[in-house]
Amino acid sequence: MKKNIILLSLALVFSLNSCKIKQSITDVIIIDENTDNNNSDISIANKNTIAIEEIATDTTIIEDTNNLIIGEDVLILKEKYNIAIILPLFKDSIKMSYETNVKSDLEDFVLPLKAVKSLKFIEGMLLSLENNIQEDLKLNIEIYDNEASLFKTRDIVNKLSLKDIDFVIGPILNKNIQVVTEYARNKNIIYISPFSHSTKVSNNYENYIMPIPSLETHFNTLTSFIADSLENAHVKIIYPNTVKGEIYSSLMQKTLNSINESLDISKKITYALVEIEANTNDRRNFKIEDYLDAEENNIVIIMPASTGFVHNMLTQLNNKRKKFDITVFGMPNWQNSKTLRLDYFNNLNVHFSDVKWIDKNNEKVKYFKQKYKDKYKANPNNEAYLSYDLFNYFSLLINKYGLSLSENIFKESYNGIYANYHFEYIYNSNNELIRIENTDIHIIHYKDFQLFKVK
Repeated sequence: MKKNIILLSLALVFSLNSCKIKQSITDVIIIDENTDNNNSDISIANKNTIAIEEIATDTTIIEDTNNLIIGEDVLILKEKYNIAIILPLFKDSIKMSYETNVKSDLEDFVLPLKAVKSLKFIEGMLLSLENNIQEDLKLNIEIYDNEASLFKTRDIVNKLSLKDIDFVIGPILNKNIQVVTEYARNKNIIYISPFSHSTKVSNNYENYIMPIPSLETHFNTLTSFIADSLENAHVKIIYPNTVKGEIYSSLMQKTLNSINESLDISKKITYALVEIEANTNDRRNFKIEDYLDAEENNIVIIMPASTGFVHNMLTQLNNKRKKFDITVFGMPNWQNSKTLRLDYFNNLNVHFSDVKWIDKNNEKVKYFKQKYKDKYKANPNNEAYLSYDLFNYFSLLINKYGLSLSENIFKESYNGIYANYHFEYIYNSNNELIRIENTDIHIIHYKDFQLFKVK
């Protein structure tokens, strides 16, 4: 089984030729320095090309060389859309290692983690495209290997600047995302960034699309759930005295104040900020019970912090659970931690927010998992689920709205097998559009040593 998985991965990494989806006009190609783009079968459509779909007879249509105007809506459509995907595949180094060291013994061959994530992402994408053959997708997809390198990423965007690219997707690391953001801004290209929740890397670019919600959106979801679902909630916001801790706690306070402005006086959420020493030695004299109330429902929100800090807080809270009524709200990365204790989660009624929710009993999940296993001889990981949803959603939207996707994305929602998508425009204090963000987040409850989606 392991050898089959490795061989499938190597086939993807080493392939330099066009990999067409049968009976579809979608083309996928992996680009490297040796690829002859002039002789490839990727067709480049002119940006002035317009594909006019069937329009209702009572709709006023005004057409020029660039735009199709339907009433007050402007749709810029093309015969084909050129998508550049930038991922760390490490193709050259993997190929060299494979050929020189382990070709005779694949059991010793290990792919870099980032390469595995990238390959799984590509595999999920390919299954999505196959699944949507009947939609006649108008996509040319080129995949570029940036090797997780800032220098390589800059080199790629310089080459893309000379091409006719309509959409760009990836990469993974924030430092490389910032480079691609500036490229997208300069070329006025729609940028879909599927791996980062950071708002800084968007650089306030109005066509920057975030499928992964920001921490601010997570905070909004948590506080809204508390306001809607928990009575007599007395919130304690626990955070370490670090720069990030202070930023996060301030953001949470701002979110709570905003929620309270919309609530009746009787329903407003009372809260307190609890700053705690980040250093373990300095934290020894801290007593969590000094901040809990035996007569109230103590809602404890632990801000993003190191695993050691979170573990310490959960330990102290767990020791006091018989004396106090405690419900803990945590962060999305908690469920992936290998060191936080699940008995603490269970004892403290832990809730956390997450964009991801995979229901193993869902028929669509079962279908995807089986289809993936049949084709790739392995189970899908998060990146495979992510890209499957991403291309199920965005490939159809690109077909429908073309280069006018940013102006129309808020009209379309999607319930996937990994994530739900409901995008909203995000504005700054000057009412300037600074990004487009997915705001659909689940609230997950850990109870009886199982995870349950409660929102």
